[in-house]
Amino acid sequence: MQELIELAKLASVGIIAGVFSAALAIRRYRHEKWWEMRAAAYRDAIETLSDLHNYFQHNYSNWQNSDASEGMPPEKWRQTQEKIRRLSDTGAFLFSKKAENSLRRFRDEEFKWKPEHDPDNYYGFYIRTSKLCLDELVAISRRDLKVREPWL
Repeated sequence: MQELIELAKLASVGIIAGVFSAALAIRRYRHEKWWEMRAAAYRDAIETLSDLHNYFQHNYSNWQNSDASEGMPPEKWRQTQEKIRRLSDTGAFLFSKKAENSLRRFRDEEFKWKPEHDPDNYYGFYIRTSKLCLDELVAISRRDLKVREPWL
């Protein structure tokens, strides 16, 4: 009878340890998956803003050199605009509030601003706003995606 009690004690300790380690493993897995989703959303937003910034810098340098035939296709501009809109709408649950506000502010400023006939103002505005949003997003992502060493 004594052996049966000892066996029951060992079994209960094993079950408790197994449940505890499984709970920790599931918690870690969920944390890692959430971090990976956030990192992918930040990466997509930064790449899109970088593409948009590069697009306007390229067109501005072509305009300065009076080489309009070398401009990047406007389809790329429309694609990046659409991607920024999607990221600012759907990425709201993945981004921090500051990152979401930065993307929305960039999108709102861009749609409110009406270009004048002076390409310096047109390209300068987009170069400045896209660079500002890009720099903000990079700084925010570094802070938000910093790997912490939690105990659990």
